[in-house]
Amino acid sequence: HVSKLLSNIAILLAKDDATLRIYDPYYCSGQVVKQLGKLGFFSVYNQPVDFYEAVDKDDVPDFDVLVTNPPYSADHVERL
Repeated sequence: HVSKLLSNIAILLAKDDATLRIYDPYYCSGQVVKQLGKLGFFSVYNQPVDFYEAVDKDDVPDFDVLVTNPPYSADHVERL
């Protein structure tokens, strides 16, 4: 389960689950914040922002770990 992996990363970074900064760049329906919050991860950034544009502009948020399920439609695979 992803929560165990995230908890282990938090430990390695001398953080706790609540303060581990998680970035999910693919918004979809925005449910990841709610779902990870239920697991005790409260510092989750998941906004309806174009990930590729943010990378091009060097405007991604500060994060400890990037967790996502990227879309595999259109040109997303080539852009990764």
